[in-house]
Amino acid sequence: MWRRYGDPTKQVNASPGQASFYKDGYRYIYANGRSDVQEHRHVMEQQLGRPLLPEEHVHHKNGIKDDNRPENLELWVSWGRQPKGQRVADLIAFMVEHYPEQLAAALKEREGTPCRPPP
Repeated sequence: MWRRYGDPTKQVNASPGQASFYKDGYRYIYANGRSDVQEHRHVMEQQLGRPLLPEEHVHHKNGIKDDNRPENLELWVSWGRQPKGQRVADLIAFMVEHYPEQLAAALKEREGTPCRPPP
């Protein structure tokens, strides 16, 4: 049910006349005469001043699917297979900014432990 309908505990603050719901973590809004527009795609289209092309995808830099601030979105283009997930540098920056205490504790716990990739 979670995957199909999104987080049931999520508060939706829709303006009057704007349909708004969540599905698979993404926020859908009423725009362009439709009630099923993904907000992150709409925000990117507004930034570009044009509709997105079919091969264009919007990536959330911090990995949070409903954080649709323009500075958190970047345009990706794929003509074939596109990697899923986040860039390592983006994920590290997010962790440092939002979880500095937990990150420091984890690093301290690993102090003296050799770094090696998982098997």
